[in-house]
Amino acid sequence: MTFIDDYSKFCYTYLLKFKDEVFDWFKMYKTEAENQLERKIKVLRSNRGEYISNDMTGFYQEHDIIHEVTAPYTPKSNDVAERKNITLMDMVNCMLLSSGAPENF
Repeated sequence: MTFIDDYSKFCYTYLLKFKDEVFDWFKMYKTEAENQLERKIKVLRSNRGEYISNDMTGFYQEHDIIHEVTAPYTPKSNDVAERKNITLMDMVNCMLLSSGAPENF
């Protein structure tokens, strides 16, 4: 899971085993980012509603966070995140190759 600040383009990346960990990691990210930057998260933009659950929707309302969802099949609307995902996958592939892991990884 990747969080990217629109202003600074600073990126946080968390590795998840299961999708149900998203809410816990978002709460951790929110606490860390707000403590470091001394600013509140105002808007969260996600692809295709990845961060929608009853718990998360309630959390957004409780903390006055606006959740924007990009239109499906329009990667241009979230191009910063798409480019970051490509960069991260290239980095992972390089690390796997240099570690001697089997090529099927």
